[in-house]
Amino acid sequence: MENHDYDEGCATSIRTALDALSAETEGIVLLLGDQPRVRVDTILTLVASARRHAAGVCLYDDGLGHPLWFDRQMFDQLRAMHGDKAVWKLVDAGRTDADVVHVRVAGSVPRDVDTWDDYQALLAERS
Repeated sequence: MENHDYDEGCATSIRTALDALSAETEGIVLLLGDQPRVRVDTILTLVASARRHAAGVCLYDDGLGHPLWFDRQMFDQLRAMHGDKAVWKLVDAGRTDADVVHVRVAGSVPRDVDTWDDYQALLAERS
């Protein structure tokens, strides 16, 4: 599926993805395309730890970050979101009654690569 409304924020991409899921899908892992250093073991740990919860958030050494887990019970709330960063309202314990679990992940929140300077900084980290 193609998201023709991408310019209206990340929420439209999430709605587009949800519309493509089969009825048997138990949940989704939400990743950002501009965080290339998210590790496979982070995703596996998140799913294993959060699977029986409405939502799961990675708790890195320096704070909360992607990827995120959302159980099927959250799909309607995800569809109702608008704009960018709305997903964080669903996992903010102060703003929701949802069963949200923080999943401990060693290391720092993976760097967003939004600009050329961000990309150069990412490359410098490898040195």
